[in-house]
Amino acid sequence: MSTHDHDRDRDDGGHEPGSGHAGDSHGVSADADRRWLTIALALIATFMAAEVVIGVLANSLALISDAVT
Repeated sequence: MSTHDHDRDRDDGGHEPGSGHAGDSHGVSADADRRWLTIALALIATFMAAEVVIGVLANSLALISDAVT
């Protein structure tokens, strides 16, 4: 049986080569990605709505068509 000690002070992150921890994931969670996507969607929808409103107020078919395409 091999020893697996995480309490040692090492400069390489505490894991020996071949200890099975090379693929540890310490990245961003899926919930964080969903939050950023929701923020992006809200910004896009806000700009689109503003373009439609300004296009109607200015009688600009170009702004309206740009907003919906």
